[in-house]
Amino acid sequence: MSKTTPARVVERHGLRKRIPPTRLCLCLLITAALIVGGLANGQVRKSKSLDRNITHYIAELTRKLPVTPGLAVAIVQGDKIVFAKGFGYRDLKAKLPVTPQTQFYIASTTKSFTATAAKLLADEGKFDLDVPIKKYFPNLVLKSPLSVEQITVRDLLTHRSGIVNEAINFRAAFTGQIDNVIVLELLGNYTKPVSPEFRYSNIGYIVCAAAMEKSAGETWQQIVERKIIAPMNLRSTSAFASKARTSGDFALPYLAENGDFAELPYKADSTMHAAGGMVSSAEDLAKWLVVNMNGGKFEGKQIIPAASLEEILAPQINQKREFYKFKRYGYSLGWNIGSYNGEKFIHCFGEFPGFRPHVSFMPEHKIAVVVLVNESTNAFSLPDLVAADIYDFLIRGKALQVEANPRVDEYIAGLQKEREKKSITQAGDKNPKAIPSFEPRMYIGKYENPEWGEIIIAADGKNLHATFGSLSSALSPLTREAFEVNFLVAPVAKLTFKIDSNSSVTGLSFMGQPFSKL
Repeated sequence: MSKTTPARVVERHGLRKRIPPTRLCLCLLITAALIVGGLANGQVRKSKSLDRNITHYIAELTRKLPVTPGLAVAIVQGDKIVFAKGFGYRDLKAKLPVTPQTQFYIASTTKSFTATAAKLLADEGKFDLDVPIKKYFPNLVLKSPLSVEQITVRDLLTHRSGIVNEAINFRAAFTGQIDNVIVLELLGNYTKPVSPEFRYSNIGYIVCAAAMEKSAGETWQQIVERKIIAPMNLRSTSAFASKARTSGDFALPYLAENGDFAELPYKADSTMHAAGGMVSSAEDLAKWLVVNMNGGKFEGKQIIPAASLEEILAPQINQKREFYKFKRYGYSLGWNIGSYNGEKFIHCFGEFPGFRPHVSFMPEHKIAVVVLVNESTNAFSLPDLVAADIYDFLIRGKALQVEANPRVDEYIAGLQKEREKKSITQAGDKNPKAIPSFEPRMYIGKYENPEWGEIIIAADGKNLHATFGSLSSALSPLTREAFEVNFLVAPVAKLTFKIDSNSSVTGLSFMGQPFSKL
């Protein structure tokens, strides 16, 4: 037997031909180059076809369902963003269009960033997810049966701490009357213990952020910036509303109202919390999904260690819920684990007045979808409808269509029911001839509730105005002592002043809570 490398024998059209090894290598390289080139060209053609299909579908859908001023969509296949486009307006008055880089407030989608930042901080040895929170809050005492010696940071991040504290949630998300000192004070004095089972809430992430800062000497915003935003060069992502407003490309929030859209107040930095305090774009969120679908890598750079990402995405507590057409059976660190059409579906959504993000991926198919809108009442389920149709199109080859689409028909029927319900609610107890008991100056002052915060009542001539942290609203008389207030937390709320026997205003009631006049 010869000791030299034998020539490779190939067979073509029934003929046997000997090819020398050197020529064989060259042929294989040329063939590989042609194959790769062919695939690349095929991807380009597929991308163009995808662009046409998605663009036409969104155009038809928003004509049929004009429920949001603007919309942004991004799609990932493998480790590539194959589609990213904006539709409609980010600013209706100025007629500014949505782009793939337009920054939308992403609400609870923030949790996926915060939980990952916590894990990466733990990887640095500066934090521990599995020690009792007493390590970070040695002076905190919770109401029995809760104990700071039993609740861990991981419990906070997986919604199983047993802590319920709506005042912390409300202050962090709406009024901004909060800091870490107030968080600990409210935890100790007003926490309502419940069984330590899965109970979705913002509270765990807000408390976790306080623990991160205590441990590392950095805010959660700084940690997310250092560990995720900067390494990935996410130029349209921030944990500060003020940065979005100065970016030149951000979406304003709107409320569907009487066939039109009313602009809502934009978020304040004081209400950008660890459970829902980030802005991002469809393009940047698509990059975030690339990382989570590809072992923690982005453009050849390891953003999240593979072992850490495996832990982040692993189900850590059971749940049994449904959201739109998606079934949820587990929760990991910042992500809902569920299924769509029987296949694994990992997602992190969000909602806040004026914004409704959908961020999801199907790991077995290596496909991810981002859908962002800047309206959250009539458009609440629109991002989910769009995403579901896109998944069906890409995975099952189901045609993207608006007419004869059962989901669209179901959506329209749901809108009609909501309109009917709203018209009945609005019939309420408002009396257009109601006259307040006193002159406006009698109501002016600060009103405080130690749990919920401070409301300031001011007057502009004969008109009263309420300020509740970052929230503000005019007051409209409902009865002699009750006023309609619209902080855009709910369409209509009631604020009732308390009058004593001496005909003095001594306090008020709002959200069922008493506030004393200072």
